[in-house]
Amino acid sequence: MSENTGQAPTGTPVRLRDLGFRQDGPEWIVGRVDGEEFVSVPNEGMRAIRLLQDGATVEEAERRMRAETGADLDVHDFVRTLGELGLVDTVGGRALPGRPQRTPTFPWLRARHVRWTLSPLLHVAVALVVAAGIAMAVTRPETVPGWRDLLWSEHGTLVLLSQVAVGWTLILLHELAHLSTARAAGVPGRIRLGTRLQFLAVQTEVSGVWLAGRRIR
Repeated sequence: MSENTGQAPTGTPVRLRDLGFRQDGPEWIVGRVDGEEFVSVPNEGMRAIRLLQDGATVEEAERRMRAETGADLDVHDFVRTLGELGLVDTVGGRALPGRPQRTPTFPWLRARHVRWTLSPLLHVAVALVVAAGIAMAVTRPETVPGWRDLLWSEHGTLVLLSQVAVGWTLILLHELAHLSTARAAGVPGRIRLGTRLQFLAVQTEVSGVWLAGRRIR
């Protein structure tokens, strides 16, 4: 906390946004759980962030950092960089522009609903399904589908529509797997449409997982 001297703090007050942290060796990963911008800072940078969160002004943070480390650290420039990344809410009472908080996909889906997706037993279950499929293909090769099985109707339109339906269903399930696993780790996540060159693509934004532990990532 800022030292209580009986006087109002002097200098430039800073209010940071709701940030998450993860230590990564000698550095820290800092960012908004619901955001897309993350930065790696050294221990000194993390200490400056802690001081600012505890109510120290920019000038107070510089003085305390100088007393602790013996080095002159430019907290003003550090705060400016954090502001450019959208991690600062206000400086000196002036609101900084930042990306508004976006509504996650399926906000009713809670971590407690999908926590099982982080269980190692899920990997075992998937491996058993794959093993069962291989065993079936080896013991009963006639069950392995061929390209002719796709042409299940003499009407090409029906075949095409069915393939589109199956394809998009598989894509949705794939993206739901990303979303559910991220939500289990406390990351909001959003499924959205995008493009890869001229191709339409579905993608799940789970940048906040950078703040999760290594096993979860």
